Formats: sequence, C-alpha cells, structure tokens
Amino acid sequence: MRYMVVIEKVSPSYGAFVPDLPGCIAVAETEAETLALIKEAIQFHLADMIGRFCFEPDISQAGYIALWIEGGKPHISKIDPHNNHRLARSSAFAGLITTGTLIENESCVEKSFPEFLKVFESLYP
Repeated sequence: MRYMVVIEKVSPSYGAFVPDLPGCIAVAETEAETLALIKEAIQFHLADMIGRFCFEPDISQAGYIALWIEGGKPHISKIDPHNNHRLARSSAFAGLITTGTLIENESCVEKSFPEFLKVFESLYP
C-alpha cells in the first residue's frame, strides 16, 4: 500500500500529514526526520485500524508518495494520479484552492468511493 504524504516547510520545522489517514501527522526539525516519523505514523495508524475495525492491511509494505509544499502561490496544474484512487481524491482537495486544476482519469476515485465526485462537487458554493 502506498499513501500520499503532504510535507510542508514551516520555518523552522517541517510538518507532514496523510490525507487518506485523518489524524496521521508528523512534525520534526528536518525533512529527513519528518519522513521517518510519518512512515512510522502510517504504520501505527494502520495498526490502530486493525485493532478497531478488524481491517488487516500488510503494514510491513506501507509506503508513501510525497508531495512537498514550500511557500509560493498555488497555480493551475494537470495531475495524473496513474489510476490511483487515493492520489486522485487527495489531489482533488488541492483544486479547492487552485481553480482550474485538472485531474486526469478522475473517475478512478469510484473504486473506493463511488459517490466521491458528487459529494465533492457539493463542496463548491
């Protein structure tokens, strides 16, 4: 399993979170420490899910796809999630603050959340 991790540089430290795992966060002084902590946080989060929901992912293979954010102004982009429904869903939220963002093959989100696009569109006023 791979999860998208968003890493933000907030002087003087770094923060990271996993959009698909609410509450899964890490903060450290360096980028390397933050990456190590978020990988551990993903494993703990999944282990907790096993205990609560009888969900059994293979946590030994848990990894991440990292997205670094370092200041600047968001701009229009075209995102190819490579048919990864988690990455497509996570990227959709970037579009909330950057109008004009295009996600290729957006229907791949239907694998895990068939009503996602309908619910997501309802977030726009």
